[in-house]
Amino acid sequence: MRGTACLLAEREDDLGRTLELELSELFETVTQSDRTDALTPCHLLLIDLDLPGLVLAHTEGVAEHRVGYTRRTDVSAPFPVLVRPFTVEALCHAVLANEQPTLFASDDGRTVILDGETILLTEREAALFTLLRRAAGSPVSRETLQAAVFPDAQSPSTELNVYIHYLRKKLERNRRKLIRAHRGGGYSLLAE
Repeated sequence: MRGTACLLAEREDDLGRTLELELSELFETVTQSDRTDALTPCHLLLIDLDLPGLVLAHTEGVAEHRVGYTRRTDVSAPFPVLVRPFTVEALCHAVLANEQPTLFASDDGRTVILDGETILLTEREAALFTLLRRAAGSPVSRETLQAAVFPDAQSPSTELNVYIHYLRKKLERNRRKLIRAHRGGGYSLLAE
């Protein structure tokens, strides 16, 4: 659970009440306000950009993260903006976008849940992922990965490069890097 969140919206707004309930699953304290001058410092400020008379400058410095939502598609802001209707998963992704990714994996490593998204891995991708995950952020040498995952390959180095590429393509879509290449020739998993 994170600290505090504030929802800047009209108090009679059904979406505002729904969001307040959803945010209570992520934050210890959730408050709602319909005035910018009543805002208190918080970890997240969720802003209804359709609120009449809202001046975005008043929200500067109030929150660590700001996320807006609106019915319009032409809104630009210096923070993430969600267009209604949006899913709770999209809200969570916008809230967590600047934080360390949340990563869960099945025992066999074939199913990975990253920031709420379920990703299926092939057998070799899962074997690589599992070895990197068990190293808990420490580098795993290319030789160790090749011997464990590609013992019978004619060109284990090429196979490793290809499957690291596949893993990155699946795990790093629109996200920061999760698999780090080390100068000595190994790899490590940054998430956990």
